[in-house]
Amino acid sequence: MKEQVLPGIGTKYSLTTLDGLNIVIVLHTNGKRELYIVNEDEDVDYNVALTSDEAKDIGLKLIDINHDTIDEAEFERFNIFRKKKVMDWIKVRKGAPVSGLTIGEAEDRSKAEISIVSVNRDEDILPRPDASFGIMEGDVLLVVGEYDAIIEFEERCKSGHG
Repeated sequence: MKEQVLPGIGTKYSLTTLDGLNIVIVLHTNGKRELYIVNEDEDVDYNVALTSDEAKDIGLKLIDINHDTIDEAEFERFNIFRKKKVMDWIKVRKGAPVSGLTIGEAEDRSKAEISIVSVNRDEDILPRPDASFGIMEGDVLLVVGEYDAIIEFEERCKSGHG
């Protein structure tokens, strides 16, 4: 997945599926989310605006987090909406303190409780990585926790912050 900062707008993510379908996601700084299907001529064939909750619901389904495919104990771990938790995709920058740690170490060193529920590495999305999975620079982590915990963890994913 390619990432592009859109100054004054937000961040654009784009990928081409194995079937040749071009998908573009724009995350606006104001919280708006848009999904585009783009043809070979870069014309928009279809687009949809999503609320934050709609985008989160779709994201959870895409990484296969639901009660039909995981056991009851794991389901409780992901039952975030009823617990007023939030989630965010956080990129691990070059030189970030979390780079080189396992997921278990990164979660344990967080001052507040967070869970890393998915990792986007290069072209792969890895749902439900275990605690021994190593975090690398460039990874994009789907992190769940309370708002303040997410902000604190995001700082640890930036270069030179500890």
